[in-house]
Amino acid sequence: MLTRFLVLAMAIGGCATMPQDGGGDDGTGSGATGSPLPADLVGQWGTAGLSAAISYEFSADGQVVYAGKLDSSYSCTDTTEISYQGTVQLAGNVLTIQPTDGTVTDDYCGTVTTKPYTRSSTMAYQIGTGDQGPVLTLTDQATGDVLVLPRED
Repeated sequence: MLTRFLVLAMAIGGCATMPQDGGGDDGTGSGATGSPLPADLVGQWGTAGLSAAISYEFSADGQVVYAGKLDSSYSCTDTTEISYQGTVQLAGNVLTIQPTDGTVTDDYCGTVTTKPYTRSSTMAYQIGTGDQGPVLTLTDQATGDVLVLPRED
């Protein structure tokens, strides 16, 4: 179920105001810190389609807010949502993202389950230019999957 989640999400605006525990450098109470991020990466990146949406918001101090949603219908409707706040470690052009406060919610045919989301990811990134302006290309280092996200802000 989680592997299909590379191509999904909901609008970042709703997640940017997620409740925070306070007390930590990343606002989640974990005390985790990220690497300083380059100015061209900082900001909101995302895309949405008919059944999927995905959004990342990176801050200069190495924090990330993520929101993703995937809807599918076969014999019934299955909706999966992942949201988290976390930290980013940067090594060259490779981002290692570690959620510090996140959830995954799956509504499968009316049966809803929610659990913590802690899965880290390592992705190479590249900033380029698309038809509508700047685009962020993320390449998952484990699977080779590529995600291209336009700048939202």
